[in-house]
Amino acid sequence: MTTRITGLSGSGLDIDSLVTETLKPYKMKVQTEQQQEQLLEWKTEQYQAIMKKANTFYNKYLDPLSSTSLYSMSAYNQSKFTSSNDAYVSAVGSSNASIQNYTVSVTQIATKATGKISNSDLSSMAAAEVAAGTSYTASTTIADQTISFSAQVGTANQSTNLTNFKNSIQTTINNLQTAYSTETDSSKKATIDANIKTLWSTIGQDYTRASNGTWSTSATAGYTDTNLTNTMNSLSVATNTAITASDGTNNITSKLYVKLDGTVDTNATISNYNKQTGASNITLKYSSVSAGLVFEARDAGDKTLTINGTSQAPTKGYDLNATVKDSYGGSMTVTGSSNTKTIDGVTFTFKANTTSDITVTGSQDVSGLKDKIVNFMNDYNDLLGTINGKLWEEYDKDYQPLTDDQKSAMSTDQIDKWETKAKTGLLRNDDDLTTLSDNMKDVMNTIMKSTGLDLERIGITPVDDYKELNGTYTVDQDKLTEALQSNFADIKDLFMKGYGDDTTTDSGLMPKLKSLINDNFIKFDSVFNKKSAYSGVYAYTSEMAKQISDKKQLISDMNDDLNTRQDDLYSKYSKLESAMSEAEAQQQQMSSWFSS
Repeated sequence: MTTRITGLSGSGLDIDSLVTETLKPYKMKVQTEQQQEQLLEWKTEQYQAIMKKANTFYNKYLDPLSSTSLYSMSAYNQSKFTSSNDAYVSAVGSSNASIQNYTVSVTQIATKATGKISNSDLSSMAAAEVAAGTSYTASTTIADQTISFSAQVGTANQSTNLTNFKNSIQTTINNLQTAYSTETDSSKKATIDANIKTLWSTIGQDYTRASNGTWSTSATAGYTDTNLTNTMNSLSVATNTAITASDGTNNITSKLYVKLDGTVDTNATISNYNKQTGASNITLKYSSVSAGLVFEARDAGDKTLTINGTSQAPTKGYDLNATVKDSYGGSMTVTGSSNTKTIDGVTFTFKANTTSDITVTGSQDVSGLKDKIVNFMNDYNDLLGTINGKLWEEYDKDYQPLTDDQKSAMSTDQIDKWETKAKTGLLRNDDDLTTLSDNMKDVMNTIMKSTGLDLERIGITPVDDYKELNGTYTVDQDKLTEALQSNFADIKDLFMKGYGDDTTTDSGLMPKLKSLINDNFIKFDSVFNKKSAYSGVYAYTSEMAKQISDKKQLISDMNDDLNTRQDDLYSKYSKLESAMSEAEAQQQQMSSWFSS
């Protein structure tokens, strides 16, 4: 911006005031155009607010994929099935359920095979002493897999038995690793946490599996074998290694035995077991009521669980055996490992064996549809009310957008109140909104030719108003519910006839309304996208965007012209000031001549 210093000549001219006053009419023209630009921007914002509301309405009620949509056949196919005894059989219908009555009998529900190893069984299996010359075997079969604990012990005074005993221990270790940690079948796994102790006389250490996967045990005992030249004072066992001996002379005990330690952390046992078995067919849990570890088949069905070495026999699993008869005389025998079965879109859950037939009654569930219609009408009223409100707003030409000079003299609250008034009435009697409002009312006034049914006959009544509320409705929910229960098919036609073919002249409300909203707001070249789009290509090329762009360019050109005029005026007044200064100097010179 050019900085000018004037008034130094003593001419008495206030050049700044002269320029400002001269340019005032031109500056007012620029301000008027700036106000017009602001009005265009406010008008655009109001169009876009209506567009966003219409888009929300469309997505909620006219998109067939929306859960709240009324433009979806599933909204009109809601069913309800009531059991005469829900403790035995229950049923739930899908959107394509065959609505009829069923008779159900259950000979056998599917049950899971279960088995238990009690605390006392764990103790007896977990601790056993094997005297010299005897053997010990304990086994547990889980999901068709046998887990065995065994050891063969000979007399202490035979040199070969040291190796045999080591091999026996090693075999036991290998069997345990295989049984506990290896998947033998894609659907069968087993694991049990347990510590295994190898005791030599009264001295021994736990057999453990380290975090790196190494299994080992160590035991120390003193003994002497009179038939051997070599003696041992330490033994150790590790995976795939032999028992080693070190030289020494000590007394050997007369009895060797293997002990399985039954002190089990049940929480770790259960967690590790279920983690390793994953999605296989056996689960493990600890039951305080049963006082022991409980194995249970993951799925119900005709299966047997065998657990050896326990005092309680497992419970066999059974397949489902039920009969379902429909209203038309059809009958189906239902078998399998699951207690649920879907027939004709109806999912039955069988809960207990029956002694008499259970009746399952199907009916149209109108409560959900009624709620959707009520919500739809409320949101329709809100959308049309917003459009009508803009069409009826009074425009007050006395409230124009404020200039910068005006704002500088006002408080924030005063500015807000002024601009609220200035924004009203900008869309009054707008042609496109008027056409849209009229078309929406026409759609909602649809009368079905085949039945003469309309909204008013089902409890949805027009509001008696000719301004903002014109074309909106009130809903008598009791009357609507009664109409749905007594005349469902015709009401479905009123809303959905012509579904999938929105151009049909005899279409119901939803196809017509979907087509109308789509043409005005949704599709790429819709009426209001071309007028005032807030996204996409039309956000830059729409009618309103072009008007605003043209107005900005006009204002820029006018400001350039204003600056040029201002520069010219300052130049002219500066020359005038110089001329006046020169004339004054000449006059003073002449005066001095005459006075002398």
